[in-house]
Amino acid sequence: MSLAVGDFILIVGTVPFISTIYTFESWPYGEFICKLSEFLKDVSMGVTVLTLTILSFDRYIAIVLPMKKYTGSNAKTMTFLIAFGIWFVSLILASPGAYFSFLWEVPVSKDKVIYVCYPFPKHMMPWYPRVVILTKFLLLYGIPLILIGSFYVMIAWHLITSSRNNIGQNPTHVKQLRSRTKVAKIVLAFVLIFAVCFSPVTFF
Repeated sequence: MSLAVGDFILIVGTVPFISTIYTFESWPYGEFICKLSEFLKDVSMGVTVLTLTILSFDRYIAIVLPMKKYTGSNAKTMTFLIAFGIWFVSLILASPGAYFSFLWEVPVSKDKVIYVCYPFPKHMMPWYPRVVILTKFLLLYGIPLILIGSFYVMIAWHLITSSRNNIGQNPTHVKQLRSRTKVAKIVLAFVLIFAVCFSPVTFF
């Protein structure tokens, strides 16, 4: 639910405004929408990436260390606390975009000026953009990719080795090995999809 809400925010609160920059020559929505759009984009990205990271850890515990997985009321409480923590961190990471975004007046000719929604104040150049981009890269791509990759590689390795340890001439065991190998490949493909779809090129 949390992941779906995060994605919905991006679709409703960001895409309609960002997509029109390819249609209109100048930003037509004013400074408030500029700040709101940047804020919602960053919130959505934070919620999505952090949730996917936590889900990879949850899947690792469920498959590799099932005896350590929370169950019952404790599991529900932990789920709500984690979801709350993800949203809190995402809101904190998105707050600079909401505060500092502004309409940048760009002169295109002697008598014409266009407005661009820009997240980096001119008086904070060049250090502020570098800090923001590096922070986003580490917290919303680099570290999550390492964690997701590590958990899913361990899951894939566990699925393959656990099947091979029990393999015999029994056709059921052969089918189990093929099934787990297929799941392992899908799991590793997810890591590749995350690396490509959430690459810094797509959200910076």
